[in-house]
Amino acid sequence: MTILTITNKTHNNIQTSLITFGNPHSCDGKDIIICITGNPGFVEFYLEFGQELHTKTGLPVCVIGHAGHDNVSDIQSSKLQGQEHLFNLKGQLKHKLDLLDNNIDNKSKLHFVGHSIGSWLCSLPSHYDKRVLKYLNPHIFEKVLFLAYDEMDNITTLNKDGVDKVKHLTNIIYSVDDGWAPLNFMKDLMIFQPYLQMMEVNTDHAFVFKSSEFIAFIASDFIKPKISAGM
Repeated sequence: MTILTITNKTHNNIQTSLITFGNPHSCDGKDIIICITGNPGFVEFYLEFGQELHTKTGLPVCVIGHAGHDNVSDIQSSKLQGQEHLFNLKGQLKHKLDLLDNNIDNKSKLHFVGHSIGSWLCSLPSHYDKRVLKYLNPHIFEKVLFLAYDEMDNITTLNKDGVDKVKHLTNIIYSVDDGWAPLNFMKDLMIFQPYLQMMEVNTDHAFVFKSSEFIAFIASDFIKPKISAGM
């Protein structure tokens, strides 16, 4: 039986919620899927997606959101003022590296699934109501907006050198009706084909609300051929 766990860990000095399926913390070197959410980084919106990835691949899955995007008991420890370095892009990167260095089996091969860092909430099915209400907190949303502005200020061009180094390991799922990532951005990535695999879909940018199973199916098909031999 699949073990679903929601735990609170401290990463880069910030209390953080993690959702795991299986045991990515200690799994004898088995391949692991790390899912990094979009912004807002509310991990509970990715429950169905994480479950589908785990079911379709049989691999342990860890879903992590963004520093400061959780309801925490100690609000002072996650306040934005005076701690901006913990919640900007560099701070979020350190936050994820802390997870990998200290809470993920270091013998494992990792498969990263990243959702855009600029998602938004719209047209939610009714079963998401309680999840939304949980995060309607000004202490959280100030950090959501802070990260969004930092993204738009600092991510302005495609890191072609970076993509070139990992093109043979990278797969892109994009939508023609995304509304956030324009189609011409995808054309910039097409120069790396056929090494970089790309698939066009017809889903909303915030796919976790309506298309978790569909996107998980595609992502799983990308991951399965890359699973370590003998799995």
